[in-house]
Amino acid sequence: MELHPMIESVVHTIGSLIEGTPLEEPVDRAYYRVTGPRRTAATAGGITAEFNARSSSEYYSSQNLGGEGEIIEAMLNELSSNDLLWDIGSFVGWHAALFGQVAETVAFEADPNTFRKLQETCTLNPKARITPVCLGLGNPPNGRELVSIIAGEGGAVRNYGGSGEATMVASPSSIINTVFKPPTAVKVDVQGLEGEVIDGFGEYLADIRVLFVEFHNGRITGDWTSDSLHEHIIANGFEQQKEIERRKDTLTLYIRP
Repeated sequence: MELHPMIESVVHTIGSLIEGTPLEEPVDRAYYRVTGPRRTAATAGGITAEFNARSSSEYYSSQNLGGEGEIIEAMLNELSSNDLLWDIGSFVGWHAALFGQVAETVAFEADPNTFRKLQETCTLNPKARITPVCLGLGNPPNGRELVSIIAGEGGAVRNYGGSGEATMVASPSSIINTVFKPPTAVKVDVQGLEGEVIDGFGEYLADIRVLFVEFHNGRITGDWTSDSLHEHIIANGFEQQKEIERRKDTLTLYIRP
């Protein structure tokens, strides 16, 4: 929703006055409940994508791509129209809307509620070649597993139980060549499951030539650590091209020479 410039100015003034106070969250929630989503746009590598934001944090994060612009541009420079990219943990599609304008993109999002926002982003960006898929990726023992999604950004998963919305997690290798072709480029942002996802590719890891991983330091599940996963990626023929730190996370771009 576009706002009149005067109203926009008043909104920003009020927002700056209550920022960091207990009033910020309830006022923000009430504002978006009245106005509906706000249209915003982000540009990286000369490519622009549009999004609908439903909170101030979404609005400003989408404009600056959450501080990831530098590494997103680096990945865009590595992609070509011949690539098939998997965006694993697509969230609302910030990356997919940009990557999909260069390479065919399959966007995986496990949280059914967030997935609906991802579909909306696909509609807003018709130039992007995106196939949205409501599915989590990991490395469950039997190839697929029903889990519960925990509400909130990132849609962390836990064993299926009495609370949380049900969703499905599958290993990448179980859907390659049965549902999808092997990807040549992959972005992984899965709130600590990055080791499980990469391990779940099995032999198909060799088909990937561009790999963008967000390491959620201190939250990686299983026997993985950020260091051991990095070493595993390097041992599989990748070279680190770029790395940035964002809050407690490390975003790393690898290429296969």
